Amino acid sequence: MHDVASPIVNAQAEVDGQLEDGRQTLPYRITEGLPVNQELTFVGHQTECMMQSMSLHRTFTSLWVLLLFLLSPTASSSQTRTVPCDELGLAEMQPSIAAKGRMQDVPDTKAAQRILKMGKRAIPALISCLTDERMTKYPVFQYWTETAVGDVAFVFLTDLFTDSTWRHSTLTGMPAWATIQSESPAGASAEQAWQSFVAKHGRKYVQDWWTSAWRENKTLIYWDESERCFKVK
Repeated sequence: MHDVASPIVNAQAEVDGQLEDGRQTLPYRITEGLPVNQELTFVGHQTECMMQSMSLHRTFTSLWVLLLFLLSPTASSSQTRTVPCDELGLAEMQPSIAAKGRMQDVPDTKAAQRILKMGKRAIPALISCLTDERMTKYPVFQYWTETAVGDVAFVFLTDLFTDSTWRHSTLTGMPAWATIQSESPAGASAEQAWQSFVAKHGRKYVQDWWTSAWRENKTLIYWDESERCFKVK
């Protein structure tokens, strides 16, 4: 029976002999002695493996770069705070003429109208703005001396989860005005009470509460048109 491996064995033996007597030096081709068609097949297989390895390397490198970007502080910050706040237009918001009532009762600014149009999607965007300390161009609310973006976001969230009587929150445990004013001296204005609350607890405390409440209830929250507010089923 013909041994197809014999050309390789014979070629290897010949090369070994040449190495021993100095007639051949390294490196030498391991395909020497093969028929041309087998040599081409072997070389083609090596090339294909090398190309596959290069492709896998490029894919791994691209995935690693993408992962580093997603985990970077810049990417995280732009997705969780700056972009939503800018889209809501709170920093550029004009003063409201409404002295009392909820934002949804007198939506007299473009920002208020935009938020109402967004519906439920506005909730996580407003939550992301709660720690934003950029000051608005003008005091947004009547009788306030100044307002930060986070202040406006808090008032909007509170209004959206307050019923039509203006006295009852529709989200249990919400840090509403009754709680905030109870921690301030008697006779303190809304602005003074809020600033005192923020100084004591921090804006992050308020944001963490809202973030937790949103995660727990987001599938249960709905808009009650008759009350003009969000409620939880």
